[in-house]
Amino acid sequence: ILGRWSRVVRNSSWAVGFLCLVVPVLAVLLPSNLGTITILSWSTFCVIGVGVGAIRLNGNARLIFALLSLTGILMIAGAVTRTVHGQTIGVDQPFPSPADLLHVPAYLLFPVVVLGIHRIRAAKRDVDAWLDAIALSGAGLLLFWAGFLADFITGTESVATIALSTFYNSMVFLAAAILIRMGASPGRRPTSYTLLAGTSLAFVVVDIAGAVSDANGATLYLTVAFAPIAYGLAFAAAWHPSAQLIAEPPQRNEESIGHFRFGTTAFAIAVPALIPLFPAARAGIGRWGTIVLSAMIAIALVIRVTRLLRSQRRTAEIESELSSQLGRLAGLEGAVEVVHHLRTSVRKIFVGSASLHWSDDGTDPGGVELPPALSLAAGKSYAYLRPLSDDPARSRVFRSLVRDAGAIVASKVAVEREAEQRSQAEANRQIAANERRFRALVQHSSDVVAVLAPSGDVTYISDSCERLLGYRADDFLGQDFEWVAHENDWDFARDYLQATLDGTESHREHELRAVHKDGSMRLLDILLTDMRDVEEINGIVVNITDVTEKRNLERHLLSAETTDSLTMLLNRTAFIRETDVAIRRASVSETSVAMAIVNIDDFRLVNEGYGTSEADQLLVDLAHRIGQSVRHDDVVARLNGDEFGVLMPSGYSAGEAEAVVLRVLGHLAEPIQVAGRTVALRATAGLVMYDEGEGTGISMLRDADTALDIAKKASRGSLVHFDQPMGEEVTERVELRNLLRDAIINDGLRLAYQPVVDMDSGKIVSLEALARWTDPE
Repeated sequence: ILGRWSRVVRNSSWAVGFLCLVVPVLAVLLPSNLGTITILSWSTFCVIGVGVGAIRLNGNARLIFALLSLTGILMIAGAVTRTVHGQTIGVDQPFPSPADLLHVPAYLLFPVVVLGIHRIRAAKRDVDAWLDAIALSGAGLLLFWAGFLADFITGTESVATIALSTFYNSMVFLAAAILIRMGASPGRRPTSYTLLAGTSLAFVVVDIAGAVSDANGATLYLTVAFAPIAYGLAFAAAWHPSAQLIAEPPQRNEESIGHFRFGTTAFAIAVPALIPLFPAARAGIGRWGTIVLSAMIAIALVIRVTRLLRSQRRTAEIESELSSQLGRLAGLEGAVEVVHHLRTSVRKIFVGSASLHWSDDGTDPGGVELPPALSLAAGKSYAYLRPLSDDPARSRVFRSLVRDAGAIVASKVAVEREAEQRSQAEANRQIAANERRFRALVQHSSDVVAVLAPSGDVTYISDSCERLLGYRADDFLGQDFEWVAHENDWDFARDYLQATLDGTESHREHELRAVHKDGSMRLLDILLTDMRDVEEINGIVVNITDVTEKRNLERHLLSAETTDSLTMLLNRTAFIRETDVAIRRASVSETSVAMAIVNIDDFRLVNEGYGTSEADQLLVDLAHRIGQSVRHDDVVARLNGDEFGVLMPSGYSAGEAEAVVLRVLGHLAEPIQVAGRTVALRATAGLVMYDEGEGTGISMLRDADTALDIAKKASRGSLVHFDQPMGEEVTERVELRNLLRDAIINDGLRLAYQPVVDMDSGKIVSLEALARWTDPE
């Protein structure tokens, strides 16, 4: 129901505004009784609507509108009570009256509501704004006192009447002071906020008009022009879609001193000068009220001016220091020095009361977005002055400092860039001269030099490529970079080229396997250099060196501690060491490591059938096949006899690792020549993955061996992926074996005898000796 009513009110906001204007006109045109009923009916409807509207809101917004509704209910109830009381005693709108028991809390509650809105939305505690508000409201009260209230009180003998009139008008002008303070506050002002401001203003006017009306016997008609408007605006504010936003504080802290605050100060100063025009304010109680109010205005203005002068003096000092620090910043050599010295400048300008902080975002309300040049030099996007200053002048100076420092950095960056461009132009000329010399020398070099287009096509290659790979230079032109590379290195070649084009790979040599024209495998050392900015080259320069013999020699020179002498692969010790290194790297990069143990099934039969020499040659050929089946950065080792290890340290997923091992098993199963005969072998493998858990090279080797044993028992020629239950079963079996061994050593077994009895004679004919193990676990 509330949701439907809310939509109706939102869609009919123009009707509410229209009624706010029509009801006063009807109340004036209608007879007195009908006008009163019209006002009370409209007001009651609006006040109840405000209360119902508060229900649909949350937090402070609900509390504000609920208190506003309560204030209206007390006001209306007091008005009805005063009318009924007057009809009872025959006095039109008696004052004082029992109605004041309702009006007094209502007049106390209304400033509380207005102050609550201000406290919620206040960005900070601005003493100057309150001084302005006190001076202006005091001036208004003084003007009202001199023009009306002093004369009214002087002609009234009732102490209760004087006290109540003074109280009501004081509360109204207190609310006016808060409204004036809110007028100087920053932040977004939603429609509901503006409607509430109109409600408060109308209430002030209604009270003043009511006071004048009561004093002059004009009954209802001076107040009807504004009372319906006040209640109607409150009703519209409670039901407007922006009602929840009145409890939202502003996002910026600075408050400006504009025409509004200057105007209020001028009005406060001018009002005391008008007092001689009002005789009632110069005699009796009127004089004392005038003195008190004038003193209040004077004190507020003196404090305000003193604070203003002090602030201006401090601002002048800060601006003087600002000029000095900007001069020092301008005298520094480079942009980095300016950024570094900026903290010192902040401390000197603000005398150590604040410090400079950087940030990547502007979530802090006191943040200042850095100019582009300063942001680039600082590596951040925002600067903050902490602790945050409540002084708008300080905030402006800080912004000026950041802006001017940005201009200084921009000018220095421009100078540096101009010098860098001149240096780069000279470097380009030198590169061009070097390139001409390079072309003259490269044709006779033992290494190969090539130029690639960004697409990877060869646009130039030196003639030495024929000696290195068997192909003529014309065979390479227009071909892809990886044309003669081994198929397992194609992805690596493309990634290396792309990284060079992106600028993330520079001056790092890599090794690449290439296929010679005669089918043999060559190991090449390649270096890519991005020279697209050199006009004579306009591409990627590739330096290629044949390191096949060098690597073979290094492999032969490796000690027996790390190399298998038969296959020249890593041995078990070196393989475990490589696995430990891969695990440490994976723990840092949060990637996975895979290991597989591959066992040649029934290799013993090859040894027995063809002899040791042929079996050794077969192992060498099988090791070569395994090396051809994996990627260039995978590690292959001979662990023992006919078992090989494959380490995949490059962040394989479980599926990718299984695919590599299955490819190895597939290549090993292809027919192979042994002693002139074709033999088909099978291999079985166990696979284990390390993925951010506890693990070492030895533990992974153990787990892979466990998976291999299970694979051999289940189905030879297959692959089994290790999981945790497998390890637990093996661990349990090992622990049981260890415990039993300890039991034998420590006399944990006892001997028991089971007799065998002859059923005919009843004699024991033999004994079965049994070993009993008593263990608490």
